[in-house]
Amino acid sequence: MAVGKTEEYKVVHVNDRWWIIYSGELIGYFMDNFWNGSFTNIKTVAWYGEVASGREKPCIDMGNGKFGGKPGAAVIEDMRLTETDSKGTPHSVKFTNKDVTQTNSHFYNGKVTANRFSYGGPGGC
Repeated sequence: MAVGKTEEYKVVHVNDRWWIIYSGELIGYFMDNFWNGSFTNIKTVAWYGEVASGREKPCIDMGNGKFGGKPGAAVIEDMRLTETDSKGTPHSVKFTNKDVTQTNSHFYNGKVTANRFSYGGPGGC
C-alpha cells in the first residue's frame, strides 16, 4: 500500500464463515467453528497504531512520526461499519464509543473524530 492511496478492507459474515477482503480481493475466511460457533456478529471494532520496543524510550516512529491530530499525521479515515437488513440492504451503523488509549503520550498519541483516526509520534530518541 502506497502513502496516500485508499484501500478498502472488509470482514463479512456469510454462510458460517468470516470472509476477509482487501481491495476487492478475497484473502480467505475463518469458519464459525473456529470460535465454537459462538462468534457470529461484531460487537467491538478497533483501529490502532503500534510500536514494539524493549526500551523505556522507544526509538521508532509511529505512523509517519507526526503526533496524531497534527497536520500531516498518519490517518485511517472514512471508517464505516455497515449492517445488512433482512432485505439484504446494507446501511451504516453509528459509532457509539470513540476512546483513545495512549501508552505514553510523550512519544505517541492519537485523535478520533466521527470517522477518522489520526495517530503517530516520533518516539523517544
